[in-house]
Amino acid sequence: MFDRMVNQISAATTSAQAAAALMRFGVINSDRTEKLSEEPIREEDGVLSVDVAEKMLKWHAEAIGRCVELSPPNDV
Repeated sequence: MFDRMVNQISAATTSAQAAAALMRFGVINSDRTEKLSEEPIREEDGVLSVDVAEKMLKWHAEAIGRCVELSPPNDV
């Protein structure tokens, strides 16, 4: 289903930039882990606040809604 969504986004002329950004950020770079300039991970980095969790849930709900809009009625 994800591939179909990416294909639909890529096919839309108005969403070409969005598809390019999705492809750019979706690719895992092998040299990403070798960066020396990154800060080390701290325990505080994993702490999630309620405000951030609510914002992420809103984003997730919006993404699901858009997937439903893009999908044929038979697949939903």
